[in-house]
Amino acid sequence: MAEFDRERVEAKILETIKEFAADPSAVTLDATLEDLDMGSLDVVEIAQVLEDEFDVEILGQEREDGPPPQAMTVGDVIEDLAKHVERAGVLAGG
Repeated sequence: MAEFDRERVEAKILETIKEFAADPSAVTLDATLEDLDMGSLDVVEIAQVLEDEFDVEILGQEREDGPPPQAMTVGDVIEDLAKHVERAGVLAGG
């Protein structure tokens, strides 16, 4: 991965969440995954999309303690996955 572009990563995560949501119009930063009828397996699939898009490995990384995936908001997921993409890119490049 070249230079980390957080805005691009966040936009891709949001776009991907909308692809997995039953109702893409319901996807807001404050919506929880439970609100969107999404679970931890959906987050894993979103992470796989990001791995392919940004040529990084994030699925093997430990997730920091926090709310269970279903209680996470879209904003939380974006923040969490963006950090993983950034960390994976830094590790791959360094």
